[in-house]
Amino acid sequence: MVVAFGAWVQDRYSITLCTGSSIAYRGILRLTDLALSIGDGDEVFYLIVPDKREKDVMMQLSRPSLRAHKVEMRYILFSDLRSNCDALCRFGDSHRILEKIAKGVALSV
Repeated sequence: MVVAFGAWVQDRYSITLCTGSSIAYRGILRLTDLALSIGDGDEVFYLIVPDKREKDVMMQLSRPSLRAHKVEMRYILFSDLRSNCDALCRFGDSHRILEKIAKGVALSV
């Protein structure tokens, strides 16, 4: 189930998808589909995930089928978003503020 969706399409850099009860892979596939539909390769996609799903997200983001698309995808834990929300809103002047709390998976080629 998709809980929230927000996008900064004008900059074409950042798309945020929040998933609650859906499995991580479904959210990642949705973002990949979106990237392949509207992206031109310079976007960063953020998946907001429950803390307890971090290991699953890391595994899914490491899948060869996702790496082949070369979509830059990072994730933000609910707890990090919750604890930093006020500061992000107060001091952030663009979507790039999300980079401060986003995590990624190191991918070997």
